[in-house]
Amino acid sequence: MPCRPACKYARFRGSNYPAKIIRGFLAMDFTYILLIAAVGILAGLILFSVVLGIAFIRENQVGVVVKRFSFKGKRLPEGRIIALNGEPGYQASTLGPGLHFGYFRIKYKVEKYPMTSIPPGKIGMVIANDGDAPPVDRVLCRAVECDNFQNAAKFLSNGGQKGRQTGILTTGFYRINPVLFRVISDIDIKKIDSNKIGIVTVLDGAPMPVGQMAAKTVSGHDGFQSPDAFVQNGGCRGLQEQILLAGVYNINPWFAEIEEADLVEVPIGSVGVVVSFVGDDMRDISGEQFTHGNIVRKGGKGVWDEPLYPGSCRSRSAPDSAAVNWRFRVPDGEEITFQDKSLGRQCAVAGKVFGDFLVWRKDDLPSYQLACAVDDALMGITEVVRGADLVSSTFRQILLLRALDFEVPAYFHCALVLDESGRRLAKRDSSTTLRGLRAAGASPQSCLGVDRVR
Repeated sequence: MPCRPACKYARFRGSNYPAKIIRGFLAMDFTYILLIAAVGILAGLILFSVVLGIAFIRENQVGVVVKRFSFKGKRLPEGRIIALNGEPGYQASTLGPGLHFGYFRIKYKVEKYPMTSIPPGKIGMVIANDGDAPPVDRVLCRAVECDNFQNAAKFLSNGGQKGRQTGILTTGFYRINPVLFRVISDIDIKKIDSNKIGIVTVLDGAPMPVGQMAAKTVSGHDGFQSPDAFVQNGGCRGLQEQILLAGVYNINPWFAEIEEADLVEVPIGSVGVVVSFVGDDMRDISGEQFTHGNIVRKGGKGVWDEPLYPGSCRSRSAPDSAAVNWRFRVPDGEEITFQDKSLGRQCAVAGKVFGDFLVWRKDDLPSYQLACAVDDALMGITEVVRGADLVSSTFRQILLLRALDFEVPAYFHCALVLDESGRRLAKRDSSTTLRGLRAAGASPQSCLGVDRVR
């Protein structure tokens, strides 16, 4: 009688175990089959990604690469945290959406961060954690080309500086390396209401000259929205002469502080007398008979000769009554220029240096400006020679000549003739006349106060 082990061996060899396994697998619940398949696929994908070094970045993410080591023995420069030339550590270049190959786990680690978002009505302020040292005389770091801080390699290669940046981010989404840049994204844009103005105090720039109360106006900075242009054009820190009118501004609050103030209202029937605490021209034009203080030209330091008017009639149509004062409406913001043969190029901004001016009085008489301009034109005058105190009148007369389609003559504004005490000569004071000076032997050059007659 055969032994039992031999019988078992015979049964094993005589059975169809592979077929039984397949039949058992097919008899399993379909859910288990799917689970096993999913685990297998997942394991395959993991193995595949490890072998090929795949990194997947979603559309709303940015990938930051960390290099674990370098076969060439490179090291980060002293004080740097971002690698620019393949050194181990955080890399400057980031990964955008999609599949990226070659980032093997043994050598690289890919960190995923959400994109930087600036919501509507806000601006983003940026702090760089790496870069060159900023200059000691600047509060903020100068701007460099770096695609709104989205190209970290360009930022570092172009000399971007470490610290608070002059550049800001406006509403939108940005793929920014969060290791290099820290973004503060909840800063409100600056809005000036229609009945307000913005008084500006700049926190960066050159020191203000000694004795100056407010910094002079500089151009080209787009309403303090371009700090680098402001500094490059010679802007000084401190209180500014220039103000902001009603509107919305993307201003870096690290660069400038804005304080809103009410507009000044001049009621109908009144004028506003302006006392300016800034300005270069402090020459008194009031004359000897005026003993109540100094009067200066508009834009000078002191009491302005030109008051502020209500402006309520500026947009009105012609009145029925002829007994009104007619004023010339200047083109606000236009630069009026002429080449003076003595003083050189002269420039004044209409509506700022001078405003609307009288041309015809309600007693049916022309104003001084209109009379001078028309008289010169009808007399065929080609060159006007007069005192330097009438330069401000020239801008008004040029506008009148242009409006009346007359040729603008050449101008020569000579220095005023002064007495021994420094006061200008005047007939009312029985001062010496030019004829008297010439009779006394004075040369034409000395009478005009110039080196030579031009």
